[in-house]
Amino acid sequence: MRAAHSWSVLHAAHPQLLEGLQPLVSLRENPRTNRTEQHLVVRPYSNADATEQLCSALGALRVPCQPTMFDGSRLALQ
Repeated sequence: MRAAHSWSVLHAAHPQLLEGLQPLVSLRENPRTNRTEQHLVVRPYSNADATEQLCSALGALRVPCQPTMFDGSRLALQ
């Protein structure tokens, strides 16, 4: 699963930044390509300010990040 690999790589590169976060995956249909995309989601964040701070830190590392409400399922890490 691509999202599981992405989490492993990201977490290994930035363990302090992602400490205590749990990876989840959200599946979304891309209307332009008619394909299902996997989006890596991390939690828990209880407020928008904390989420924005994480996204800002990830953005500085050139890691795309967009705050969102979680609507997916648990990611099976193997």
